[in-house]
Amino acid sequence: MLANCPDGGKLFLNAIMFISELALAARLQRETTLTLPEIAARLQMGSWKSFRAKLDR
Repeated sequence: MLANCPDGGKLFLNAIMFISELALAARLQRETTLTLPEIAARLQMGSWKSFRAKLDR
């Protein structure tokens, strides 16, 4: 199914990875004392302010 996509399904897989990283970040925020800037840095999600906006969706 993904082989029929022009990009070979890479865009779809990137979206799935991004969603799983957000889920991991939400869990880290809930279950640890890490701050948002620390979580964003560890997961290489860019600035923590844009990362927070993505988490709030």
